[in-house]
Amino acid sequence: MSVARLLGQHKFRLFACNYAPTYKTFITHRVQDDVQHPLNEVQRRLSRERKREGLWWNVTVGVTLSKAKVVRSWVRRRLQSAFIEELRERDIEQDGKLIVDKAGKVGRHGIPAQVLKQLGDVSLMGSVRLHARPTVILAKYADVRRETGLVADALLQGLKAELKFAEPRSERKMQGLLQPRKAQVPPRYMPGDT
Repeated sequence: MSVARLLGQHKFRLFACNYAPTYKTFITHRVQDDVQHPLNEVQRRLSRERKREGLWWNVTVGVTLSKAKVVRSWVRRRLQSAFIEELRERDIEQDGKLIVDKAGKVGRHGIPAQVLKQLGDVSLMGSVRLHARPTVILAKYADVRRETGLVADALLQGLKAELKFAEPRSERKMQGLLQPRKAQVPPRYMPGDT
């Protein structure tokens, strides 16, 4: 199942979540699309030069959340710290790279260390934007962490699905990471198709 579909199954109450499997800068996309904007060239150049690796994520807060800048920055920091804590709880660094357990066991992310060592640097991929809603102001921090944890879980499940299909079939069976695949059903041909 794709990450976008997994995220779409959840109705986030405290923030809106945007995900793209490609690398996008959700913040500066308006500047990059507007040719008349004075910072258009600068932002396009910065976007071209940025490394396409790891997880690009950011937290945005609109003016509709609160008129006070101190409240908006507090909400942004609160969402950022909750998301970082949820990533660390799953042995994932802030940039999306998975931490390999030195003891050679399965990390808290659920991927065996031997698989990570074989594949090299493994990280979450894509772009995520968390846009705060007004309900996050009154929410308890545990609720904020729970919802950001759902985002981290969806990203991790998407990565696990990619890793399972990236490995050779014999290794997947030996490690017991996947059940046997279901038989592929051939496409139906409609009358008149050639």
